[in-house]
Amino acid sequence: MWTTIRQRIFSYLPLANFVVAGTALCFQTNVLYPWHNEISKDIQKANREITTIKKLLPKH
Repeated sequence: MWTTIRQRIFSYLPLANFVVAGTALCFQTNVLYPWHNEISKDIQKANREITTIKKLLPKH
């Protein structure tokens, strides 16, 4: 009995691995990548603002 249960568990492992990997890939492409682009744009905007402020400050 235990051997058939173990065989079934081991036979479903590749399918479970495929589902987990597919879900992770979808999450990366649909959530993390666009979020990364948004953060990059915000950082570039902040760098431009810092450069503008540095130009306005008097030099010592």
